[in-house]
Amino acid sequence: RYSVVVLNIAITNARFLDRWDVADSLIRVGRDRGFRDAAALWSRAQAVGRGEWERADALCDSLLAAAASLEERVPHEGYCGALDIMRGRIRRGVERTSTAAQAHYRAGQPLNFFRQASTSGLGEVIAGRREAARSHFESIISAIPSGSVQEPDRYVLRATLRAVVGAAGFPDLADRVAAVYPMPALPDTAHWSLIYGETMSEAALALNEGEAGRAVELLRQVRALSVGPWAWEFWVHLMTGLAFERLAEPDSAVTYLEAAIRPAGVDFGFTRVHVPVVERRLAELEASRGNTEAAIRHYQRFLELWSDADPELQNQVESAREALALLIGDETR
Repeated sequence: RYSVVVLNIAITNARFLDRWDVADSLIRVGRDRGFRDAAALWSRAQAVGRGEWERADALCDSLLAAAASLEERVPHEGYCGALDIMRGRIRRGVERTSTAAQAHYRAGQPLNFFRQASTSGLGEVIAGRREAARSHFESIISAIPSGSVQEPDRYVLRATLRAVVGAAGFPDLADRVAAVYPMPALPDTAHWSLIYGETMSEAALALNEGEAGRAVELLRQVRALSVGPWAWEFWVHLMTGLAFERLAEPDSAVTYLEAAIRPAGVDFGFTRVHVPVVERRLAELEASRGNTEAAIRHYQRFLELWSDADPELQNQVESAREALALLIGDETR
Protein backbone atom coordinates (compact mmCIF):
# COMPACT_ATOMS: atom_id res chain seq x y z
CA ARG A 1 0.00 0.00 0.00
CA TYR A 2 1.39 3.39 -1.00
CA SER A 3 1.78 6.26 1.46
CA VAL A 4 4.00 9.34 1.68
CA VAL A 5 6.18 7.65 4.30
CA VAL A 6 6.61 4.43 2.32
CA LEU A 7 7.32 6.29 -0.90
CA ASN A 8 9.82 8.56 0.80
CA ILE A 9 11.76 5.57 2.13
CA ALA A 10 11.66 3.86 -1.26
CA ILE A 11 12.83 7.00 -3.11
CA THR A 12 15.66 7.56 -0.64
CA ASN A 13 16.81 3.95 -1.02
CA ALA A 14 16.65 4.22 -4.81
CA ARG A 15 18.95 7.25 -4.69
CA PHE A 16 21.45 5.47 -2.45
CA LEU A 17 21.56 2.69 -5.04
CA ASP A 18 22.03 5.32 -7.78
CA ARG A 19 18.73 4.26 -9.34
CA TRP A 20 17.50 7.74 -10.12
CA ASP A 21 15.20 6.33 -12.80
CA VAL A 22 13.42 4.25 -10.16
CA ALA A 23 13.13 7.32 -7.92
CA ASP A 24 11.58 9.23 -10.84
CA SER A 25 8.97 6.51 -11.37
CA LEU A 26 8.13 6.45 -7.65
CA ILE A 27 7.68 10.23 -7.66
CA ARG A 28 5.22 9.83 -10.54
CA VAL A 29 3.36 7.21 -8.52
CA GLY A 30 3.11 9.64 -5.60
CA ARG A 31 1.91 12.45 -7.83
CA ASP A 32 -0.71 10.20 -9.45
CA ARG A 33 -2.01 9.25 -6.01
CA GLY A 34 -2.49 12.86 -4.99
CA PHE A 35 0.72 13.47 -3.01
CA ARG A 36 1.53 16.54 -5.07
CA ASP A 37 3.24 18.55 -2.31
CA ALA A 38 5.51 15.65 -1.40
CA ALA A 39 6.22 14.99 -5.09
CA ALA A 40 7.42 18.59 -5.47
CA LEU A 41 9.85 18.12 -2.58
CA TRP A 42 11.11 14.82 -3.99
CA SER A 43 11.56 16.43 -7.41
CA ARG A 44 13.60 19.23 -5.87
CA ALA A 45 15.86 16.70 -4.14
CA GLN A 46 16.22 14.85 -7.46
CA ALA A 47 17.30 18.06 -9.17
CA VAL A 48 19.90 18.76 -6.47
CA GLY A 49 21.24 15.20 -6.60
CA ARG A 50 21.57 15.30 -10.37
CA GLY A 51 23.17 18.73 -10.42
CA GLU A 52 20.25 20.28 -12.31
CA TRP A 53 20.82 23.60 -10.57
CA GLU A 54 18.51 25.85 -12.57
CA ARG A 55 15.66 23.38 -12.10
CA ALA A 56 16.39 23.16 -8.36
CA ASP A 57 16.37 26.96 -8.12
CA ALA A 58 13.07 27.13 -10.02
CA LEU A 59 11.46 24.50 -7.77
CA CYS A 60 12.63 26.44 -4.70
CA ASP A 61 11.12 29.63 -6.07
CA SER A 62 7.79 27.93 -6.82
CA LEU A 63 7.58 26.19 -3.44
CA LEU A 64 8.33 29.42 -1.58
CA ALA A 65 5.80 31.33 -3.68
CA ALA A 66 3.11 28.71 -3.04
CA ALA A 67 3.57 28.76 0.75
CA ALA A 68 0.51 30.49 2.20
CA SER A 69 1.93 31.14 5.68
CA LEU A 70 5.22 31.59 7.52
CA GLU A 71 4.79 28.10 8.97
CA GLU A 72 4.61 26.65 5.46
CA ARG A 73 7.56 28.76 4.30
CA VAL A 74 9.97 27.77 7.07
CA PRO A 75 11.11 24.35 5.75
CA HIS A 76 11.55 25.83 2.27
CA GLU A 77 13.52 28.79 3.65
CA GLY A 78 15.90 26.30 5.27
CA TYR A 79 16.29 23.98 2.29
CA CYS A 80 16.48 26.75 -0.30
CA GLY A 81 18.83 28.76 1.92
CA ALA A 82 21.22 25.81 1.99
CA LEU A 83 20.89 25.57 -1.80
CA ASP A 84 21.72 29.30 -2.06
CA ILE A 85 24.87 28.78 0.01
CA MET A 86 25.81 25.84 -2.18
CA ARG A 87 25.35 28.04 -5.27
CA GLY A 88 27.63 30.75 -3.84
CA ARG A 89 24.72 33.07 -2.99
CA ILE A 90 25.88 32.93 0.59
CA ARG A 91 24.47 36.20 1.92
CA ARG A 92 20.95 35.33 0.80
CA GLY A 93 21.39 31.74 1.92
CA VAL A 94 22.48 32.70 5.41
CA GLU A 95 19.57 35.11 5.67
CA ARG A 96 17.16 32.32 4.76
CA THR A 97 18.65 29.67 7.02
CA SER A 98 18.79 32.17 9.88
CA THR A 99 15.11 32.97 9.35
CA ALA A 100 14.31 29.27 9.46
CA ALA A 101 16.47 28.79 12.58
CA GLN A 102 14.66 31.52 14.49
CA ALA A 103 11.27 30.13 13.47
CA HIS A 104 12.25 26.69 14.76
CA TYR A 105 13.53 28.24 17.99
CA ARG A 106 10.22 30.06 18.58
CA ALA A 107 8.35 26.84 17.86
CA GLY A 108 10.36 24.94 20.48
CA GLN A 109 12.18 22.72 17.96
CA PRO A 110 15.79 22.74 19.20
CA LEU A 111 17.24 20.17 16.80
CA ASN A 112 15.77 21.90 13.76
CA PHE A 113 17.13 25.19 15.13
CA PHE A 114 20.54 23.54 15.50
CA ARG A 115 20.55 22.27 11.91
CA GLN A 116 19.67 25.64 10.41
CA ALA A 117 22.00 27.67 12.65
CA SER A 118 24.82 25.23 11.78
CA THR A 119 24.11 25.73 8.10
CA SER A 120 24.30 29.50 8.57
CA GLY A 121 27.60 29.17 10.41
CA LEU A 122 29.13 26.94 7.75
CA GLY A 123 28.00 29.34 5.05
CA GLU A 124 29.93 32.11 6.78
CA VAL A 125 32.98 29.82 7.11
CA ILE A 126 32.90 29.19 3.36
CA ALA A 127 32.67 32.95 2.74
CA GLY A 128 35.64 33.55 5.05
CA ARG A 129 33.63 35.49 7.64
CA ARG A 130 34.83 33.60 10.69
CA GLU A 131 33.53 35.93 13.40
CA ALA A 132 30.06 35.79 11.87
CA ALA A 133 30.36 32.00 11.75
CA ARG A 134 31.37 31.88 15.41
CA SER A 135 28.32 33.88 16.43
CA HIS A 136 26.01 31.36 14.74
CA PHE A 137 27.69 28.42 16.48
CA GLU A 138 27.66 30.23 19.82
CA SER A 139 23.94 30.91 19.40
CA ILE A 140 23.32 27.15 19.35
CA ILE A 141 25.11 26.60 22.65
CA SER A 142 23.31 29.57 24.23
CA ALA A 143 19.85 28.73 22.91
CA ILE A 144 19.73 25.00 23.67
CA PRO A 145 20.27 24.23 27.38
CA SER A 146 21.48 20.70 28.02
CA GLY A 147 18.35 19.74 29.93
CA SER A 148 16.05 20.82 27.11
CA VAL A 149 17.14 17.92 24.85
CA GLN A 150 16.80 14.33 25.96
CA GLU A 151 18.84 11.31 24.94
CA PRO A 152 19.54 10.20 22.29
CA ASP A 153 18.96 13.60 20.66
CA ARG A 154 21.24 15.40 23.12
CA TYR A 155 24.05 13.02 22.31
CA VAL A 156 23.56 13.41 18.55
CA LEU A 157 23.62 17.20 19.04
CA ARG A 158 26.83 16.97 21.10
CA ALA A 159 28.68 14.73 18.67
CA THR A 160 27.59 16.52 15.49
CA LEU A 161 28.19 20.05 16.79
CA ARG A 162 31.61 19.13 18.20
CA ALA A 163 32.60 17.66 14.83
CA VAL A 164 31.26 20.66 12.91
CA VAL A 165 32.96 23.35 14.98
CA GLY A 166 36.11 21.28 15.38
CA ALA A 167 36.50 20.74 11.64
CA ALA A 168 35.62 24.42 11.04
CA GLY A 169 38.56 25.49 13.21
CA PHE A 170 36.90 26.44 16.50
CA PRO A 171 38.40 24.01 19.05
CA ASP A 172 37.44 26.24 21.98
CA LEU A 173 33.80 25.95 20.95
CA ALA A 174 34.19 22.18 20.72
CA ASP A 175 35.35 22.21 24.34
CA ARG A 176 32.33 24.31 25.32
CA VAL A 177 30.00 21.89 23.57
CA ALA A 178 31.52 18.99 25.51
CA ALA A 179 31.04 20.90 28.78
CA VAL A 180 27.46 22.00 28.09
CA TYR A 181 26.27 18.64 26.75
CA PRO A 182 28.09 16.03 28.88
CA MET A 183 28.27 12.41 27.86
CA PRO A 184 25.55 10.24 29.39
CA ALA A 185 26.63 7.72 31.99
CA LEU A 186 27.75 4.71 29.99
CA PRO A 187 28.19 1.08 30.93
CA ASP A 188 31.49 -0.62 30.16
CA THR A 189 29.93 -1.91 26.94
CA ALA A 190 28.81 1.43 25.47
CA HIS A 191 26.59 1.45 22.42
CA TRP A 192 28.64 1.61 19.23
CA SER A 193 26.90 4.76 18.02
CA LEU A 194 28.15 6.63 21.10
CA ILE A 195 31.71 5.48 20.42
CA TYR A 196 31.26 6.48 16.76
CA GLY A 197 30.24 10.04 17.61
CA GLU A 198 32.93 10.62 20.21
CA THR A 199 35.68 9.25 17.98
CA MET A 200 34.43 11.31 15.02
CA SER A 201 34.55 14.47 17.18
CA GLU A 202 38.08 13.72 18.37
CA ALA A 203 39.16 13.19 14.75
CA ALA A 204 37.83 16.64 13.82
CA LEU A 205 39.88 18.21 16.59
CA ALA A 206 42.99 16.24 15.64
CA LEU A 207 42.62 17.40 12.03
CA ASN A 208 42.28 21.02 13.15
CA GLU A 209 45.37 20.69 15.35
CA GLY A 210 47.47 19.48 12.39
CA GLU A 211 47.58 15.86 13.54
CA ALA A 212 46.51 14.36 10.22
CA GLY A 213 47.94 10.92 10.95
CA ARG A 214 46.06 10.66 14.24
CA ALA A 215 42.90 11.88 12.49
CA VAL A 216 43.21 9.13 9.87
CA GLU A 217 43.59 6.48 12.57
CA LEU A 218 40.57 7.75 14.52
CA LEU A 219 38.48 7.92 11.35
CA ARG A 220 39.53 4.39 10.44
CA GLN A 221 38.06 3.28 13.77
CA VAL A 222 34.87 5.19 12.99
CA ARG A 223 34.47 3.65 9.54
CA ALA A 224 34.85 0.19 11.05
CA LEU A 225 31.72 0.82 13.17
CA SER A 226 29.31 2.09 10.46
CA VAL A 227 26.51 2.75 12.93
CA GLY A 228 26.13 6.53 13.02
CA PRO A 229 23.35 8.74 11.65
CA TRP A 230 23.25 9.26 7.91
CA ALA A 231 24.63 12.81 8.08
CA TRP A 232 27.69 11.67 10.04
CA GLU A 233 28.92 9.62 7.09
CA PHE A 234 29.51 12.83 5.15
CA TRP A 235 31.73 14.28 7.87
CA VAL A 236 33.75 11.09 8.18
CA HIS A 237 34.41 10.95 4.43
CA LEU A 238 35.21 14.67 4.21
CA MET A 239 37.63 14.66 7.14
CA THR A 240 39.31 11.46 5.94
CA GLY A 241 39.86 13.02 2.52
CA LEU A 242 41.27 16.23 4.02
CA ALA A 243 43.55 14.26 6.34
CA PHE A 244 44.97 12.20 3.48
CA GLU A 245 45.50 15.38 1.47
CA ARG A 246 47.57 16.83 4.32
CA LEU A 247 49.54 13.59 4.47
CA ALA A 248 50.36 14.05 0.76
CA GLU A 249 48.40 10.96 -0.23
CA PRO A 250 46.29 12.36 -3.09
CA ASP A 251 44.91 9.01 -4.31
CA SER A 252 43.25 8.32 -0.97
CA ALA A 253 42.23 11.97 -0.61
CA VAL A 254 40.38 11.88 -3.92
CA THR A 255 38.63 8.61 -3.05
CA TYR A 256 37.18 9.94 0.19
CA LEU A 257 36.36 13.44 -1.03
CA GLU A 258 34.43 11.97 -3.96
CA ALA A 259 32.58 9.68 -1.54
CA ALA A 260 31.67 12.71 0.60
CA ILE A 261 29.79 14.43 -2.19
CA ARG A 262 28.26 11.46 -4.00
CA PRO A 263 24.80 12.64 -5.12
CA ALA A 264 22.75 10.35 -2.89
CA GLY A 265 24.42 11.58 0.28
CA VAL A 266 24.15 15.37 0.10
CA ASP A 267 20.51 16.04 0.92
CA PHE A 268 21.20 17.54 4.36
CA GLY A 269 21.63 21.32 4.54
CA PHE A 270 24.83 21.48 6.52
CA THR A 271 26.49 18.85 4.34
CA ARG A 272 25.19 20.05 0.98
CA VAL A 273 26.83 23.47 1.37
CA HIS A 274 30.30 21.91 1.12
CA VAL A 275 29.86 20.47 -2.37
CA PRO A 276 31.41 23.34 -4.38
CA VAL A 277 34.37 23.65 -2.00
CA VAL A 278 35.05 19.93 -2.35
CA GLU A 279 34.61 20.05 -6.14
CA ARG A 280 37.28 22.72 -6.40
CA ARG A 281 39.62 20.83 -4.09
CA LEU A 282 39.14 17.69 -6.17
CA ALA A 283 39.96 19.66 -9.31
CA GLU A 284 43.23 20.83 -7.77
CA LEU A 285 44.12 17.34 -6.54
CA GLU A 286 43.37 15.73 -9.89
CA ALA A 287 45.41 18.37 -11.68
CA SER A 288 48.34 17.67 -9.34
CA ARG A 289 48.05 13.96 -10.18
CA GLY A 290 48.06 14.68 -13.90
CA ASN A 291 44.44 13.56 -14.34
CA THR A 292 43.54 16.45 -16.60
CA GLU A 293 40.16 15.12 -17.73
CA ALA A 294 38.98 14.62 -14.15
CA ALA A 295 40.35 18.01 -13.10
CA ILE A 296 38.44 19.70 -15.94
CA ARG A 297 35.24 17.93 -14.92
CA HIS A 298 35.52 19.08 -11.29
CA TYR A 299 36.38 22.67 -12.25
CA GLN A 300 33.37 22.75 -14.58
CA ARG A 301 31.08 21.51 -11.81
CA PHE A 302 32.44 24.13 -9.43
CA LEU A 303 31.96 26.92 -11.96
CA GLU A 304 28.43 25.75 -12.75
CA LEU A 305 27.58 25.73 -9.05
CA TRP A 306 28.99 29.21 -8.47
CA SER A 307 27.76 30.69 -11.75
CA ASP A 308 25.85 33.34 -9.76
CA ALA A 309 28.11 33.62 -6.71
CA ASP A 310 28.27 36.70 -4.48
CA PRO A 311 30.56 39.52 -5.69
CA GLU A 312 33.08 38.91 -2.90
CA LEU A 313 33.52 35.32 -4.14
CA GLN A 314 34.20 36.26 -7.73
CA ASN A 315 37.98 36.18 -7.24
CA GLN A 316 37.68 32.45 -6.45
CA VAL A 317 35.47 31.94 -9.49
CA GLU A 318 37.91 33.76 -11.75
CA SER A 319 40.86 31.79 -10.37
CA ALA A 320 39.07 28.52 -11.11
CA ARG A 321 38.14 29.74 -14.58
CA GLU A 322 41.77 30.55 -15.34
CA ALA A 323 42.92 27.15 -14.07
CA LEU A 324 40.30 25.45 -16.22
CA ALA A 325 41.37 27.39 -19.31
CA LEU A 326 44.98 26.28 -18.80
CA LEU A 327 43.92 22.64 -18.47
CA ILE A 328 41.74 22.79 -21.57
CA GLY A 329 44.62 24.40 -23.44
CA ASP A 330 46.93 21.57 -22.41
CA GLU A 331 44.33 19.02 -23.52
CA THR A 332 44.02 20.48 -27.01
CA ARG A 333 47.74 20.72 -27.74
